[in-house]
Amino acid sequence: MVLFVFNIKEFLIYLNQRHPFKKVLVIGCSYAGGLAGWFTEKYVNNTALPFKIAGWASSGVMRPLEQYWGYDEMIYQ
Repeated sequence: MVLFVFNIKEFLIYLNQRHPFKKVLVIGCSYAGGLAGWFTEKYVNNTALPFKIAGWASSGVMRPLEQYWGYDEMIYQ
């Protein structure tokens, strides 16, 4: 996820160089909402960026579990 958050930042910097803007609103739901939340948390107070960051996440995944088998448990029974 760190790479995705870094790529979003780099993409926004690239866009800002082409078409300057002052504010960014990152929006997502489900896993994209989690990514929006992580991005906002990491860069909301970053004064080195030439724009302000805000984020909105609907049903964002904040603590994903790897290797979660409980989801398929009913199928196996």
